[in-house]
Amino acid sequence: MNEPLGRIKSSVADARGGKLIFLSHCLLNQNACVQGFASEPAAIRSVVDAALDHDVCIFQMPCPEMT
Repeated sequence: MNEPLGRIKSSVADARGGKLIFLSHCLLNQNACVQGFASEPAAIRSVVDAALDHDVCIFQMPCPEMT
């Protein structure tokens, strides 16, 4: 039973929206910023809320200050 891949994929229910944004670690964790540069006590809520409000997944990238 070798069904074509397209037929298999279309038969599986999936709720993913397919939208993805790449954010640096320090936008999601202000505690990772260099001391004196944090603008929020935790994540930058406006960025995270905007992504979630538009059903966009968040992929956390490494902190550029640490690389």
